Amino acid sequence: MSHIDPSKLHVPIPRPYQSEKWASGTAALLATVAGVSHLSLVQEHGEAFELAIFFALAGLLQIGIGLLIPIRGSRRLYWTGITSSVALIAIYIVTRFVGIPIGHHAEPQTVEPFGVFVKMMEAGLLLPLAYLSRATENGASGIRYGKSYASPSRTAGRKEGRSHMSYFLLAALLGGIVVGVAISQPNITSMIGKPPPAIAQNVRQYTLIIEAKQMQLAGKTWEAWTYNGTVPAPTLKAQVGETLRIKVINKHNLIHSLHTHLTNYKFEMDGSQANIIASKGAGSMIPPNGEYTYEFTLTTPGIFYFHCHSADGGKHIAQHINMGLYGAIVVDEPDRPPAREFTLFYAEGQPGHPAPYVINNRGIPGGEHTLEGIFKDGGLNAVAQQLNETVTTIKVKKGEVVRLHIVNIGDLFHSHHHHGFEHRSIRTLRGDVWASNVLPLMPGQADTLEFTATEPGFWLIHCHVVNHADAGMIALLIIE
Repeated sequence: MSHIDPSKLHVPIPRPYQSEKWASGTAALLATVAGVSHLSLVQEHGEAFELAIFFALAGLLQIGIGLLIPIRGSRRLYWTGITSSVALIAIYIVTRFVGIPIGHHAEPQTVEPFGVFVKMMEAGLLLPLAYLSRATENGASGIRYGKSYASPSRTAGRKEGRSHMSYFLLAALLGGIVVGVAISQPNITSMIGKPPPAIAQNVRQYTLIIEAKQMQLAGKTWEAWTYNGTVPAPTLKAQVGETLRIKVINKHNLIHSLHTHLTNYKFEMDGSQANIIASKGAGSMIPPNGEYTYEFTLTTPGIFYFHCHSADGGKHIAQHINMGLYGAIVVDEPDRPPAREFTLFYAEGQPGHPAPYVINNRGIPGGEHTLEGIFKDGGLNAVAQQLNETVTTIKVKKGEVVRLHIVNIGDLFHSHHHHGFEHRSIRTLRGDVWASNVLPLMPGQADTLEFTATEPGFWLIHCHVVNHADAGMIALLIIE
């Protein structure tokens, strides 16, 4: 009898096995992409530790399933994928209508295209996983990994076709639910008494680092506490309808915070002692080497500001502010026309500062009279050396629209007066002009003035509590 080499035999692979390979590859791809998408959200939700852990675990689970499907497929693995996908879709739908009780997320969440895309992938993943689970269960069908059996009967083929249709309908149903959530969620949540979140809302993100810095002026050196190394802090800008997200890192040796004068924000974002007392948002009072992310939905245009609200280290809140921990937030309407914008903070000088009253932490004792003496002694070049050193200076060109955001962050009454141009208030007076071109500034008061720079010159800016100006509270507006 002649010997037959089995390797020479051609054994056709039944179509059900080819279908299983196709389903396996599709499931592996969808699961892996969904897992990577979830992992990409971990950093974005870092301020809520529980959410970050959830996205990390969901992502790792899906990636693990995706990697195991082609090499160690089993009915248990397929059903793990089915169960986890259905659970994640259900969680997504619930959070879009109810929210989750973690951090400041206990409200309906925003429906975004990226989230809908991931849920559609998970809904589609159910189709190949259900098919693979059915194939593994039904050994008589002739479907089994790595081996070929006789093709299934015609009856079995019809059953398999009906199974395919049921799997497709299941995936289509869940996919339709996800799309329905994306389309109808804002209207439905408003019907049940919750405000609909904005679709694809823009997020303005800033990072502020609290640290001590040695300041030097007129031969004197003193310590200031700063956000990002400057006093005042960099001005934060955003528009109505956007989300303002501020990550604050405390590199100082005392507890600090960021308390804003915005409105309609969540209690966890207050950054005050009340958060500690209520045991809600206590992390907003940031310990040394800690950090916290504050988030605000911007509903009202205007000039606002922020400051530290801590009294740590045996110092009062006023001392934490006076040491330099303050800055401005400008919230514009989306259609606000552009202008040359500047922020001016009126305040009392820090301990060790050569000037008792300052604008943007600069001050020159003797005010305008001292500048005149410097000019007589050294000419214009000598005066130029004081610009943005001891005297805050604004430079613009003739014809430009100038917008001044002005805040009294101090504990005393101050006022703002700039020579030569009207004091048109676009916030407090809605376009009217302050009488006698003087903006009164009670402690904590703020306003935005706007004018057109029509006349070149060296124009003075100063507090019109004149002895404050004499003690250093002056600035310059240079129009070229």
